[in-house]
Amino acid sequence: MKRTDTITKAISFVLFAAFAIYLLVFAFRTLDGNLVMAEAVTSELSAGGTASGIIIRSEIVLEGYDTYLSTSLSEGEKVAKGGNVAVSMSGEAGLLRERRIKELEADIEYISSARKLAEIRSDFTAHSQQVDIGIRDLRFAVAAHDAGGIVSGASQVKALFFGAGDTDISEAHLNELKTELQSLKSSYSADSEPLLAPEAGLFSFNLDGYEHLGPDDLGKLLPSELEELIDDKEEVSENAYGKLVTGNYWYFASVMTVPDAGNLSVGSYVALDFGRYLSENVYAKVISIGPREDGRCCVVFRSDKKLSELLPFRKLSASVVFQEYRGIRVPSEAIRTDDKTETTFVWVNTAMKLERKNVKILYCADGYVIVERGAEASALREGNMVVVRGKNLYEGKIIHE
Repeated sequence: MKRTDTITKAISFVLFAAFAIYLLVFAFRTLDGNLVMAEAVTSELSAGGTASGIIIRSEIVLEGYDTYLSTSLSEGEKVAKGGNVAVSMSGEAGLLRERRIKELEADIEYISSARKLAEIRSDFTAHSQQVDIGIRDLRFAVAAHDAGGIVSGASQVKALFFGAGDTDISEAHLNELKTELQSLKSSYSADSEPLLAPEAGLFSFNLDGYEHLGPDDLGKLLPSELEELIDDKEEVSENAYGKLVTGNYWYFASVMTVPDAGNLSVGSYVALDFGRYLSENVYAKVISIGPREDGRCCVVFRSDKKLSELLPFRKLSASVVFQEYRGIRVPSEAIRTDDKTETTFVWVNTAMKLERKNVKILYCADGYVIVERGAEASALREGNMVVVRGKNLYEGKIIHE
């Protein structure tokens, strides 16, 4: 019996020792290797403020004094100095003649396109290429606000997709229309007078009473002085039928808080976000920053971008983007500093081993940072699992799940 008890006790001791060792190892791993990790993700952040004010352009009001007037341009269309802007007529007959001229020009454009395209319609490859070209040309015309190009492009695309339909596209009919158009154009008499552009610019129908304001009115204004300018709205003449926006620039005179304006400097460029009024940000130059008044100041921006798209708008608010950060976002706790080199880095789980990756911090926020996306192969990448918390971390350490 004694011999049996000794063996049993020995086995029990071995099992107990093994269990104790397991508990110690488990406890050590729990205290030393229980890591908290997070995924590195791509992030974009914009830092900015708000500006509220008015868009100012160099504008000339166009007036016509006859009862009947027909404009020759569409909204946002470019015109050269001396170009035809409108036709002024003293009688209704002249107005009807002008309308017929526009109808004939559109019909001739459409039939001419349909005749050209009828020749290639049987060739599928050529027709497909022509469709691509037609859509491209129409897109360019719309982007350039070229009214003539839009009419021509639309006629061509319509003919490409739908053919001529029931329209007579014979050469005889085309010549008839051209003859009628020539006859009408040569029949201008004393009752009709072309109105010419005094300067080159963009034509617009939008008249709002601020056309008298120009860039020369925008010095280093106080906010109260800018507000007085905005209140100085004039009555629109009953003879005015449109305006010409001359020059290549528009100005945004705005009021900002002093802290927001403190992020700007004269001569620098920022992005203006006009929200629903414009589909994308516009880069503008800071022209002037006025004196402080009640915690605010007047900031004037200048840009030559999106001039035609902003023609319908005058009083607006915009988000002024001082700085844009694009990089990789990681929790703030994941950032560590090498005491010897003062280099910032993160620990990354790479194939179940810890790997150190140096990072450059672009922006610090509450609870996270944005670091630069490096070009080298060893740089931190989107999707890497970074260590947020853990003890006894070192290069090559085995990660226990």
